[in-house]
Amino acid sequence: MDGRRKSRRELKLQETIQKMRKEKPTISQQFADIKKELASLSKDDWENIPDDLPDYTVKKKKKERYTPIPDRIFEKGLMDGEMNNSIDPNEPVDGISTTNTNLNELGKAKSSVLSLVFDKVNSISKIFILDF
Repeated sequence: MDGRRKSRRELKLQETIQKMRKEKPTISQQFADIKKELASLSKDDWENIPDDLPDYTVKKKKKERYTPIPDRIFEKGLMDGEMNNSIDPNEPVDGISTTNTNLNELGKAKSSVLSLVFDKVNSISKIFILDF
């Protein structure tokens, strides 16, 4: 009984696959005739195909990044009496470009500054050891 069901199921599956292939042929089936024509292409014709065709691949668009503005910029604007409440994203702020900031380099710089601060604190704490 199981064997008959299995064979019927497989036959039904094969029929549905054949039906779908007739409705939607695979890409290789769609271009099979063109592939055969390429076999008859002469060497000169093959070499005359241009190599510098544009790239038509679909690329993901980069999301626009919004970076929060540090408070010191707002404070500086308030002190100077400026009323402009927007910043040009292409203009560097305090020598740091807001558009092309490499986060890896920024992390390395931050860790080196922190290590210097900790070394300084560690050396000061060795000098001022208090015994109670």
